[in-house]
Amino acid sequence: MSISFEPPLRKAPISIFPFLFLRLQSISKLKTSTPHPTILPPNSTMIEKTENRLDLPISVIYRDEEWFVIDKPYDCKIQNYPNSTEATVESILKQQFPEVSKFRNVHQLDYATSGVFVLALNKKAAAEASKLFRERLVKKTYIALVNGHLSDNSYFVDKPIAEDPNHAFRMRIDEEGKPAQTNIEVLERGYYTFKEVQTGQQKSIPATKVKLSPISGRRHQLRLHLKHIGHPIIGDYNYEDIYTDTFRMMLHAYQITLPLLEKDKEKALTITATDPFIHLLSTADIKFPEMDVTFAGEVQFKRAIKYIIVDYICKAVEKS
Repeated sequence: MSISFEPPLRKAPISIFPFLFLRLQSISKLKTSTPHPTILPPNSTMIEKTENRLDLPISVIYRDEEWFVIDKPYDCKIQNYPNSTEATVESILKQQFPEVSKFRNVHQLDYATSGVFVLALNKKAAAEASKLFRERLVKKTYIALVNGHLSDNSYFVDKPIAEDPNHAFRMRIDEEGKPAQTNIEVLERGYYTFKEVQTGQQKSIPATKVKLSPISGRRHQLRLHLKHIGHPIIGDYNYEDIYTDTFRMMLHAYQITLPLLEKDKEKALTITATDPFIHLLSTADIKFPEMDVTFAGEVQFKRAIKYIIVDYICKAVEKS
């Protein structure tokens, strides 16, 4: 059984032609003096309108007699805490669905992370889901916007994770920690334009949209593994070296698959959320810097030749 409301995520181009198209498109826009459309996250005016966004109903992606799957808002806790009036997933759902006697948590999402969040509606479903998560049989896919342009289109990070003794909240890469593996796939490269929350100053930074498939499930695993390869998540206050003061951390739980059993037969339940980052990258201004030709390997050589050809053609067009 598969429930999906989104087309397949786009993959990064691997041939010369998409790169050439983007460069020629950029030149064409410059020649006609037509600025590319700038997609801004909530600026100071929009923030005033969205300060009470947690007063809005939570989007329900899927619901049946056993499962209740939502699109969790970013910057929102899962559970209520004593003496706290802060809106949480639990408090919002209780108000929105008073007919549901109890929502049972079967996994967690970080406070700042949005996206697919699964709740069970009875003890049987909760026990089944908890077992699947405990045995690491659940397949999870995330998307994120990260700093900079990744040089390759795919990565496999195998770095153990442990608590950071110098910080109560953070984790760290530690060879003595628990094993952690993540597959990373580039979906799109571009520029992220935003207004700083504190200063209102408009900035534009190189960014890459990636698909993340964690094999293990350590705390802050995706955030740490992206930082480890030199491309931390945009808006990640704890792991960016230079914090990007934008409206949220750009990490989203995009899809989850539960290999459920029904009458001793496996029935995969796949739930897909919407992509909140779909319009946040502009590709019109991507520049391809000159590269030194190095003979360290065939891949590096081919990549250098590709960029040289693109640069040569685009310079010829610029002169015409």
